[in-house]
Amino acid sequence: MNAIDAEKSVTENSDKELQSILARPHDFQSALVDAARSQLRFRGVEIPAMAQEALKESQKTTQQLISLLTITVITSSATHRYSEPITRPNTVGGMDDAMDRTFAKLRADILLGILPRDANVTIETTIRPAKPQLRSVTLIKFASKFQTLASLYTPVRCHARSGLAYGIVLGAILHLLYVGIVVTQVNETYGPMILALPFCLAVMFAAMKLKSTIFTLIGAVALNLIMWSFKSSFGVGMVIGAAISGALLWGTLGMTVGATLAAMRLPRLPRAYDAPQENITLRIATPFAATILLWTAYAIWARHYLTTLMHSN
Repeated sequence: MNAIDAEKSVTENSDKELQSILARPHDFQSALVDAARSQLRFRGVEIPAMAQEALKESQKTTQQLISLLTITVITSSATHRYSEPITRPNTVGGMDDAMDRTFAKLRADILLGILPRDANVTIETTIRPAKPQLRSVTLIKFASKFQTLASLYTPVRCHARSGLAYGIVLGAILHLLYVGIVVTQVNETYGPMILALPFCLAVMFAAMKLKSTIFTLIGAVALNLIMWSFKSSFGVGMVIGAAISGALLWGTLGMTVGATLAAMRLPRLPRAYDAPQENITLRIATPFAATILLWTAYAIWARHYLTTLMHSN
């Protein structure tokens, strides 16, 4: 009976120790040492082996916790640190979420006048097991790369850039729709295929704005399948030419509209206290002149091309 009681006692102690190990996911290293020393067994399976599996899961969780995006801003009077965990370090969305949270804090302090534009900024990205990535620039130069922060220093320029992006996408979509409608009247195979391209572009653009990787991938795959379905290089060239011409014509127009709207709303837009003075006239006049030049050239070319095409028929 004493031997049986002793065996039960060892089993119960083993059970309790195992439960204690599994209940403390952050103490696995010390638990492994204890288990390795005692070499206790639980139902025929060595505790160190079980703890090792749990340790891998703990390390995975710990890796996510210690993956950080840190922005340090050094001014003449203080050092300000903005740090956010990268919850999904191996995905683009995880990094974007961390950047959005960090930029929200940084933007608030810029608007409060705490951070001058010439402050030194150090960006540290720590994703284990890789080494930390360090970059060091001035605050205004760092802000110029991100729309959320750049709008505090150069709002007219930022709105012009946004207008350019929307104009390029809208122009490509409109020109592809136009070409698709024209081609459908003479070719019922290629026409619908060209008409499907603008919808693929629209899905990709909306998915990128919403940060949806799945729909971006779906749109890209559909776009490539349609392009590969063309049996002649002429069809591919026609589609690419329509998209590029639409992007050029409407991109500069979008820049003009964006800069104009920003100039009209400038007194109401949030700005940094030491934001540089923008040349609003130049921001509007340059894309406007480019728009007139491009549209004039396109009208002359289209008139000559269409006239030649009509005479050839």
